[in-house]
This record gives sequence, C-alpha cells and structure tokens, in this order.
Amino acid sequence: MALPPALTQWLRNVLLPEYPHLDRTYNDTLDALTRYPTLRPRTSVYTDEYGKPALLLCLHGTVPSVIAGDTYKIPVEVWVPHRYPDEGPFAYVRPTSTMMLSPGNYVDNNGRCYHPYISEWGSDPQNTNLATFLGVLSEIFSKEPPVYSRPTPEYGPPPTYPAQNDQQAHQIQRPPPLAPQAGQPVQPVPTGQPVQAPVPNHVQQPMHTGPVDQRAPPSQSTQAVPPLPPKPPQQWNQGAAPQPSTQFAQYQQHPQHSHQPNHVAQHPQARGPLPQQFVPQHRSRPSRTDIMDMDTMKSSDEPAPPKPPNPERMKALDELHSQLKKQADTIQTSVQADDAQIEGLWMKLSSLEAGVTSEISLLRQLEAQADKNNKILSDKMDQARRVITQARACEIPDIDSAVCAENVVFNQLYDLTAQEQAIDDTIYALSLALDRDKISVEPFMKHVRNLAREKFIKVATIDKIAVGAGLK
Repeated sequence: MALPPALTQWLRNVLLPEYPHLDRTYNDTLDALTRYPTLRPRTSVYTDEYGKPALLLCLHGTVPSVIAGDTYKIPVEVWVPHRYPDEGPFAYVRPTSTMMLSPGNYVDNNGRCYHPYISEWGSDPQNTNLATFLGVLSEIFSKEPPVYSRPTPEYGPPPTYPAQNDQQAHQIQRPPPLAPQAGQPVQPVPTGQPVQAPVPNHVQQPMHTGPVDQRAPPSQSTQAVPPLPPKPPQQWNQGAAPQPSTQFAQYQQHPQHSHQPNHVAQHPQARGPLPQQFVPQHRSRPSRTDIMDMDTMKSSDEPAPPKPPNPERMKALDELHSQLKKQADTIQTSVQADDAQIEGLWMKLSSLEAGVTSEISLLRQLEAQADKNNKILSDKMDQARRVITQARACEIPDIDSAVCAENVVFNQLYDLTAQEQAIDDTIYALSLALDRDKISVEPFMKHVRNLAREKFIKVATIDKIAVGAGLK
C-alpha cells in the first residue's frame, strides 16, 4: 500500500532538522510504515531515565502477532533515536484501558521491550532496520504475549429509586459531578437549588506533531440528546513516558472531539429553579478521518489476547524433570558399576599381594647387581681419565707439516682450494641462518657479495696455476 504524499513530505520535513542520517532514517521509516499499516508516525518529546528530553520520531499503533493460532494486534510505541542507524530503536508496549501488561522475559514492568537483536544492534548492518525490528517484536510477542484482557468487574443490579413527579421523570439522569482538580475553585451549591451537570471535558491527549489536518467549517449543533461521553482511556504511567510536545506547532495534529452539547440536569431533590447561566455550546463537526489515525482508530477496538498459561515454564519444568531423572538414572548406574569395579579391584589387589612380595625380593637382587656394575664402571672411568691425561701430555703435530706438496706452487694450489671450499661452506651457513631468521636480508646480501668476490679471485688464481702447471 502506497503512503499518502502528504505523509511522506511531512516525514521528510520533521526528520531534516533532527536526524543526521536523513535518507537512511527516511527510507527505513517508509519501509516500516508500508509493511505495518497499523502504525502511524508522530514526533514527541521523550525523556530518558536520566531526565534528558529529546524530540524523537515515534511510530505508534499496533503490531500484529499470532498467539495460539489467532492474530492479535499489540499496542506499541517505537522510538527512533537521533543517531539512528548507529543507535538502535527501542519500543514500549502501551496497553489500552481494556488490557493489562504482562511482564516477561522480553518486556519489563514499564513495558519496555528487550531482545538480543536490540542489544546487538549494528553487528549485522544488512539486517538492522526498523522493519526487521518490528518483525522481531511480533515474533517475541507470539512467544510471550505482553498484554492480556483486563478482567471485567461484576456489578450488582442498579438500585431502585422512588418515582418522582412528571417533570423530574423526563429529566436526563447524569452522573455526579467529578471532583475538582487541584487549583480549581469549587462553586458552592445553594440548598434547594437545582444542580447543573458539569460539562464533560475532552480527554487530554499528549500533544504530538503530525501533518496539518484541515477541518470543515463548523455546523449547527443538533438538539438531540447525545449519549454519555465514553470512558477516558487509561493514561500511561509507565517508566520513561513521553512528555507532551510543544514544538513544531505548524505540524500539530488536533485531536478529534465528539459532539457533546451541554444539558442541564435537575437534582432529584431540587425544589427551586436555577438562575439562568450562559453555557457555551460545542458545535458538531463532520467527521473526517485523518490520514494519521485511520488504522489506529480501527485498531483501538481490537480485543486483547487472553492471559494464557505459561507453556514455556511448563515445558522448562518438564524438561528439567526429565533431565534430572535421566541424570539420576545415569548416576545410579554409574555407582553400581563403580561398586562392582571396586570389588573386583579389591580381589585383584589381594591376589597381587604375593606377587608384590616376590617383586620386592627380585628388586633387592637387582640392587646388589647394580652396585656391582657401578663399581666396575667407576674403575673403567678412572682408567679412561688416565689415558686422556697421557694424550694431553703428548705434542700435537702440525697439520701443515704433515700434509705438504712437492713444491710451493702446489702448496699455494692446496691453500686456494681449501679457501674456496671454506667460502662455499660460509655461504651455506649464512643461507641457513637467513632461513631461520637469525639474520636479516641486508647483512646477508652484503656478506655473500664479499665472499663471492673473494671466491671469484681465488678460482681465477686456481685456474691460472692449473694452466701453468700443466694440469689443464
């Protein structure tokens, strides 16, 4: 269902000065209103638990939820913070006068809703939006209904009054006047004078902003006696409730008042006439449904779900009982198996006692043999020490004198060949150190370059000697 252009234009106008992420908030709100037509937007002042007020966007109305196979509409308020979508929205369940709040795992005593999706807002940006948030609310309301029908009080039959004169019989019976509010003066009623029924006040609604509602010109008030005014809806007194807004008067939505003309009722025991007083008359206006209240007014008569038994608690108790019984059976079986195992171990220990005694005697024999072998080993080690001392006393022969060539040229060839092999071994050792991260690449390249230069010179000298000696 497409939203009215006036609503979309109003929504963008009220979001522009307050919300930094205008496009994201605007698109998510339109998506939520399209998917949930029973919600209506407004702006109102929200006061948090620290007493700080803020003018926020509020989606109020109902959210459908399937409870016990039937679809119920749960009244909610969804508040969108200024830092949306960086900061997640939050919701309150607002029961009507025919409902009572049922706190549970997802709703506290103030009606505020809780869920891991709310606490983990922002972990998955693709699935964090108002429409998904409302879907989560519908799901948790299906698991645990947050409201139930208020029990209807049973009243006794109305008392019978004695018949009055014909003039009083035609008077309209009115309820007794309401108690005056604090700060209002009380008008004394003279004895014997008829009492004028007070003009019923319109129900005071929280001021909220909405699209401009242009009303038709007032018409003449009807002379028919209207029914008594409906019972005012229960005022919300839940935690951090929104305060009436006094800003953005150009978008203020006026509440619709029903036609309630004033009529003067005679007190049953009045004897004298009441002096004429001027009573302002309310003119009836043709009913014109506002685009902000179409589905909201229809949903106000939706029945509340009955208070169901707690199936989760019964299921949890059954599961706990079965788990405890299963654990008890497992423990009993384990204890019986342990008893049998302990008895078998005791019998084995008794039978192994003789074997342990024989093992002890055998160990004593092995100990004596080990002492004998230890003595022999000590003698051999002393003998080895004497041989080492004699070897150290001998003169170490010079390896150069032991290995020598026929002439000086061949000795130089031997030296150059040995130095070349030493350079190869050094480069190999540096490569291993580089692989094991013992040295870095820069010093490795520096040393390898120097060694390669020396090796090139020595190889060239070796080739020159080999050619001169006729080896090539």
